[in-house]
Amino acid sequence: MPRASDRIFDHTPRRLLRKRISRLETGFGALALLVLAAIGGWIGAQRERFDPGERDLSPELEQRSESGPIRLHPRALERLEGRDAPSTAASELGVFPAALLAEGWQVEGRVESWGRDDLYQKINGAAEQFLRHGFRSLDEVTLVRDQNRLSVELYDQGDAAGAFGIFGVERRPGREIEDAEGLHLSATPIGLIALIGSHFVKIHGDSASAELRDKARGVAHDLARALPRGAPGDEGLALLAGGLGTPLEQVRYQPDKVFHFEFLRDFWFAEVDSPTRIFVHAAADSAAAARLFERILAEQRQEYRVVEAAGGDALLQHRFLGTSFVLRREGPILYGVERGADAARARLHADRLQEVLRHAP
Repeated sequence: MPRASDRIFDHTPRRLLRKRISRLETGFGALALLVLAAIGGWIGAQRERFDPGERDLSPELEQRSESGPIRLHPRALERLEGRDAPSTAASELGVFPAALLAEGWQVEGRVESWGRDDLYQKINGAAEQFLRHGFRSLDEVTLVRDQNRLSVELYDQGDAAGAFGIFGVERRPGREIEDAEGLHLSATPIGLIALIGSHFVKIHGDSASAELRDKARGVAHDLARALPRGAPGDEGLALLAGGLGTPLEQVRYQPDKVFHFEFLRDFWFAEVDSPTRIFVHAAADSAAAARLFERILAEQRQEYRVVEAAGGDALLQHRFLGTSFVLRREGPILYGVERGADAARARLHADRLQEVLRHAP
């Protein structure tokens, strides 16, 4: 006979350990049953008493008025409707110039627009990068002719610095930047990206055909004629590109977290001897530049040792890497050199920028 511990099934009859159920518990159980019965009765009574007027749009509201029909999802419906009927009306281009419709090109659908709150719906995953650089709005139009389709995205980045910053982020390393009187553009495999004042432009087709490449270049020039012109950037870029003659391909704009510090914003960088970089920041005034100079110097002491520091000129050396960091100020301009492999050469780069500053108008 198997032992009790070897049994799989327990045939011992169950025993009720509770000898009484309280009146409160009984009352709550009865009340729950009554509520369920009442709900069931109400559902049964409402079975045939459905009034569409209480839950749906009334026929009067669905009729066309001066402002057009009421739709639950107008933007999605209009996009689908527009694809079957391209329009040649310049009035449907919105912020885009009518010149985009030259030579038989038509608008597919309608101009789409996004703001800061819904940009992620257009470029989920990349929206934060545009927002960091001052994004304000995005307008997109799709142009079609025969079997060719070209998408034009116009980003308003708020100012020229923000537009240049996102232009640098989007541009592929090594791609040449063409300069045509205020229009800066860089070709991509199926289109181009462009910089026009405070606007960043992305144009791409559905193929790499020569016809679409030519149209993309023409659209960029049409936009440059219609949008506010001017050289990109601010005083920082003017000093690096104009004063030192640094090619635009080597210039970068960083809007925040400069040197990994939360308090540092709005810096321009130019790579001179990789990985050595010159940096420039235009403060509000000389006093603000002096305060920022002292704060950077104090923060950098955690990783650098101070070799020399006098007035508005400091030379630091990284405690572990041995690289040099030069920090200077000239009026409201804060500038210097980072990642210098040699202290003397780092100071030479700073001296060149200092000469540009002192001879600037």
